[in-house]
This record gives sequence, structure tokens and C-alpha cells, in this order.
Amino acid sequence: MFRNYWKIALRSLWKNKSFSALNITGLAMGLAACLLILLYVKDELSFDKYNTNADRIYRIDTDIRFGGSDFLIATGPDPLAKVLKDEFPQIEAVARFRGQGNQLFRKGTENIMEDRVIYADASIFDVFTLPVLDGNPRRALQQPNTVVITESTARKYFGKTTVAGQYLETGNRNLQIAGVIRDLPATSHFKYDFFISLETLEESRRNHWLGNNFNTYFLLKEGAGPETVQAGLRGIVVKHVAPQLKGLLNSTLDELEKKGDHIRYDIRPLTSIHLHSDLIAELGANSNVQYVYIFSAVALFILLIACVNFMNLSTARSSNRAREVGVRKVMGSLRRSLVMQFLMESIVISIVSLLLALILAWSFLPWFNQLSGKSIDFAKEITPGVGLILIGFAIVVGIIAGSYPAFFLSSFQPIKVLKGKLAAGFRTGWMRNSLVVFQFGISIFLIIGTVVIYNQLNYIRNKKTGFNREQVLIVNDAQILGNKSTLFKDEVKRSGIARDVTMTGYLPTSSDRNTDVVFKDATATSSNSVSLQIWAVDEDYVPTLGMEMAAGRNFSRDFPTDSSAVLINEAAAKIFGYTNPVGQTIYMPDGYIGSSNSPYTIVGVVKDFNFNSMRETVGPLLLQNRFDRGSVAIRIPAGNQQTAVDKVRDIWKGIAPDQPFRFTFMDEDFNRIYEAEQRTGKISLAFSILAVMIACLGLFGLAAYAAEQRTKEIGIRKVLGASVGGIVQLLSKDFLKLVFIAELIAFPFAWWAMNNWLQHFAYRSAISWWVFAGTAIVTLLIAILTVSFQAIRAALSNPVESLRNE
Repeated sequence: MFRNYWKIALRSLWKNKSFSALNITGLAMGLAACLLILLYVKDELSFDKYNTNADRIYRIDTDIRFGGSDFLIATGPDPLAKVLKDEFPQIEAVARFRGQGNQLFRKGTENIMEDRVIYADASIFDVFTLPVLDGNPRRALQQPNTVVITESTARKYFGKTTVAGQYLETGNRNLQIAGVIRDLPATSHFKYDFFISLETLEESRRNHWLGNNFNTYFLLKEGAGPETVQAGLRGIVVKHVAPQLKGLLNSTLDELEKKGDHIRYDIRPLTSIHLHSDLIAELGANSNVQYVYIFSAVALFILLIACVNFMNLSTARSSNRAREVGVRKVMGSLRRSLVMQFLMESIVISIVSLLLALILAWSFLPWFNQLSGKSIDFAKEITPGVGLILIGFAIVVGIIAGSYPAFFLSSFQPIKVLKGKLAAGFRTGWMRNSLVVFQFGISIFLIIGTVVIYNQLNYIRNKKTGFNREQVLIVNDAQILGNKSTLFKDEVKRSGIARDVTMTGYLPTSSDRNTDVVFKDATATSSNSVSLQIWAVDEDYVPTLGMEMAAGRNFSRDFPTDSSAVLINEAAAKIFGYTNPVGQTIYMPDGYIGSSNSPYTIVGVVKDFNFNSMRETVGPLLLQNRFDRGSVAIRIPAGNQQTAVDKVRDIWKGIAPDQPFRFTFMDEDFNRIYEAEQRTGKISLAFSILAVMIACLGLFGLAAYAAEQRTKEIGIRKVLGASVGGIVQLLSKDFLKLVFIAELIAFPFAWWAMNNWLQHFAYRSAISWWVFAGTAIVTLLIAILTVSFQAIRAALSNPVESLRNE
């Protein structure tokens, strides 16, 4: 019986080649898109699960509300790890990381600046799964000035991986290689090539509870719950943080909390970091679970559109199959047999579509990887087990997509069918019309979503940020020039290349940040303290970056006392509560807990500028006139950027010929902040176009069928003098009504969804009326072009051909 169903299904599909091709193509495109998105979602959900004990690993986050500011930080103080290990029997191991930026390494005669460098405890091997290829993991990183490197790094510097015991030369010391580990998977939330012993840093042993510089992770013992640890973290704050807080602010923890301020530690599961954590001092750029939801919905929508196509085209051919059903029923076929036959045809289409979809997905995966920033390997992901799941999925899709046509076609009454009384044609298919509305509604929803995303990105790019990022060349790693960094800055200024030059690591588009406390009075208390960003800049910072003064003046070399002068932004002025901040004196600690506070005079107020993402409002900021060698920002004249870069490179090489020259442009750095949104926009655009194409395939098929069913009517109308335009209008108006209805239904849903998405931005564009008007016009035009092709073809046909048998 099954073999007979299979043969008849193949025969029927071959007989109706055009409709079969449309069905298979539409479903294959939908399945391919769905497969690519599912691979993306699977990759996003698999982050950090390569760790054997991933479900027992947690990170400590710090939540601080103090001095008018809130800080959510992915780090904790240096002594926290030891206290966790000593005071919580549920914890098996604790490990810390400390980032200190990039470092210079030497390979032969070449200096190489490496960005993926981190300091780490030896216990990282107890917490994380880091397979060791060479060396002893139990002894690695226990001594100062030792380093563990990845296999690709070992090959890069030594040409082999068996290098334990050898040395790497850095800018100021030699590091002994304690081990070589496998390269970290792409699905790790931290990606480093150099793990330097944390014992190397004196900072790791300061017992400073008010500084939060260490990413701290712990591994729970089997069977232990995280709730006990979370509950005990309050005791750590009371026992260890509060005494140092009182020494700094002359205030108790209770007094601080009565003001509404707090210091808290929270635990976060390792596997939730990539999608649910976007804090200060993350070890890497994380994603957002929101995009997983968005793309999962897009995959479902596209698959639904493809399935709707199948249902529409199958039911549209109902009159062509009606006599077959009638004859089969008269000959004794049961309804369940007819249902099975039609379901078999649907499953055959689905399986063939799956095979084509696999080919399409494999072909487009390199493009999709580039678009999404992934490195998904098709061969590794599509295993035999996954293949069986996909076949099962295709069968389920075939059954779901074919269920309505199967039950619809098998319900025909043979007496009506054989007498020719079966109503046929597009206008009688209310279910089919509803499905057209549904699939175009989804397509319109996706189009509006894509337009809103691009509109928001354009708004961010064009919004006044308070600084001018255009034509600013950033020369990185100025610290490797040592005492010659000032000479480099002066040489660039004298060369005539630049309009303005400043040297600092604190740029609006960089990741360098420094949060500290200042006081409104000489005596430090919690009531007169303000928490804000403190950046070290020079006199050229404000003019080079095109910032504006709201009050007072900028730093100046003409004022020797500016070494104890500061600038603040407007947000800081509000928090200080000064009506006129210029001339006011504030105090900053000279060092750590218990140190004296030195006075600084506010000489100017800088207009607010966005130094964080547009997802956040501008926070309080203080600019201190202090030397910092992080980077050199050069405002170059408009014109040939490459010429300016070449001249700056020549100056660099003239001063430090052996040091690597690395540069970026500030506008490019700014755009990188919104890389996730840009990728989302590109992916949404690609799949929105695909959704519209699939919907148009169905509309094309339905228009062809409608024209076929009305061939004689068209012939008669032409004989009676109907124009081509009139016939095109006759055949098109019913379809366009459905698209118009789809627009009216989709618009409110799209507005609600995208309005919620925009709430994640502190600075956001409005959803303008033209988004909906433009989408309406575009979708109607697409539908007109799709339907008109078949309508014009039918209208231009020779009426003799359609009426010669009458």
C-alpha cells in the first residue's frame, strides 16, 4: 500500500511540473533559511557549554549604587576569591582574571602587539575545561612571570606546540611558558591566547575591598546549590567591605543604605553570560538573548510562509483533482486512503525540498557566517543524527502543510464532482484567501522591523554625540614609545599634517574607563561623595575631539596651576548640585583607603558627550589634567586619509623603527559599538527579502491558477471588446485586496514589537508614519508586479485558443 502511495505521489507531481516546482522551490527556500537561522541560534545557545562542569560554574558580579550613580560590574575585589574558598564549603574551586590591556611580545627581531592577553590564577584549570597539550596544568601559573599560551600562539612564535619551559620576551620582562592549551572554542565568552600568572601582579594581593578589578569565577561542588552562596554574599559585604568603607567615607554600611546606596554581590551562571550579561568590564563582547528570540521568530515566520504556500497551491488545484477524487470514491476508496495519498504527496515534496534546502544552506553558509560574525562548520553541525532529525522534521512539516489540502480534497462529494457542480476558482477559497493574508502579513511585519532597525542605526550615526568623530586618526599603543611618546605627539603637530593632536587612553569610543569617588568637602563622608568617571587628558583633548564648553574654560598651558584643575561635564554638574560649578573646589583621594584628599578646582564645564553606548544616558564625568600615554588622537584635514596615515607612520617609524604601528579611525570605532545591531539589520533585511520572495512565489502560482480557471471568461470578454488593462485589473483586484488587508492587520503588531525593541536605547528614533506608508506602497507594488505578469499573459492570449472547442 505504501509503495502504491509513493508511486502515485511521484506520478502526480511529475504531471503537474510547474506547480510542483513552485511548491518545492518555495518550501526549500523556507527550510534553508530556517536551517541557517537554527544553526545560528544553536551556536548562540551553546556558549561556554564546552566546559565539562559548565552547569556548576558561576561568576560574581558587583552591583553598586553610590554617589548618584549606578554601576553593574562583571568584576569583584582582589581578596574575594580567597574568602569565597575559605568561607563557603559548597565551593570546590575559585579562579580570577585580571585584564590590563594589550602587551608587546617579541618574535625574533619583530615586535608584535597582542590584544588577547589576560592575567589569571593557576586555578583556572580547576574551574574551566582547558585541555593541556604541553606542560603540567597543576603546576602552571603558580609562579610569577609564567604564562600559558594556546596552540596557535605556540605555532606562531615557535613553529611547534611542545614549548613548555621556553621563554617569551615581552616589553619589560621574560615570561616562562608553563604550558600550551588547545585554542579556546569560538563559543567561549572569553577568548585569550596568553594567560599570564596573576602572581606576577602585586595588585592581586592588596586586600583592597573597594576596588573591583578581578573577574571572579567559582565552581560549586556536585549537589551544592547556588542559593546558599548567594545568601552568604551579604555577610561578606558586612564583614569585609563595610570596615574599609567606613575608613574611606567615615560612614557605616547602614548609613549608606539608608541613603538608598548599596554594595552587593550577585552570582551569575556561566552559561547565561553570553546572552544575558552586558556589564562593565566583561571579558569579551557578549550577545543579547533578544536577538535569539528575534531570529527564532523570523525562522518560524519564514517556515510558516513556505507552508502556507504549499497549502494555497495545493487547494488551488482542487478542481483539477476533483474528478480524480470523485472517481476514486465511486470505485470504493475510503476517505482515509485519500488523505494518506495526499499526505504522501506532501511528504515527498517536503523531503525533496529538504534535500534542496541542505544544498542551499551549504552554499550560502559562508555568506551567512560573514553576515552574522559566526564560524559555523556545516559538516560538523549536520551529523548523521542531525540528518535523521531533519528528515523527521521534514516529514512533520509535510504532514502539517499537507493536512489541510488532504482533508479538503478528500471531503469532495463524488456526485457533485462528477456532475461538475464543484465550485472552483480563487474567489471561493476563503481559507486560501486567509492564508494569503497571513503570509503577506508576516512579510510586512518583517519589512517594517528591518526598516525600523536601519532607521535607528541611521539615527545613531547622525545624532550629535557631543564630539566630532569624523577625520580623527587614532594611533594606538602610544605607551610602547615610553618617554618618546610626547616627542611623537609634538612631531605630528609640527609636521603640518594635523589640525589638533591629543594623547590619552580615555576616548569616547575606547573601552578604557575609570570609576572613582570625589568629595565636595575635604572631609570624606558618604553624604558629600560623588561617584563618576575620572579620565586623564591633556590641554588638547577638548579641541581635538571638537567638544564644546558649557561654562568656564579649557585646560591651558598658560596656567601652571591647571595641574590641580579639573573639568566636569553637565551631568556631573547636576549631581554635584552646583548652580555655577566654575571655581568650586572638590577633593580626590591621593591613593587607597585612609589616604589624604587633595583639592582640585573646577575651571570649566564640558557639554555632555556620549562616551557610552546610545543604549545609556550620558553619565557624570571628570577630566583631570594628567599625563596618559594610551593613544594619540589626530584630527586630520578632509581629503586623502591614506596620505595622512603614511606621514604619521613615517614619523612613528622615525622615532621607534622596531615598534608596530597600529591605527584606527574614530568613526569606525564608533560604528563597531553597534556591530550587533548592524548585523541584526543585515540579517533581517536578507530574510525579509526572502520572506517576500517566498510569498510572491505563492502569489505567482495562485495568479497563474486563477488565470487558468478563467481562460474561457477572458476569451469571451476579449471577443466582446474588453481591453488588456481591464482584464489585468479584473484578475488583479482580488489579490490586491488581500495584500491591503494584510497590511492593516500587520501594522499594529509591527508597531508594538518594534516600539518595545527601541526601548532598549536611551536615545532612539520615532517610528514615523512613512515607515508604514512606504511598506504599504512597496508590498502593493510587489504584489501588482507578481500578479500582473500572469494577468497580462492571460490578457494577451488569443481568445480563439480558449474558445475553439465551444
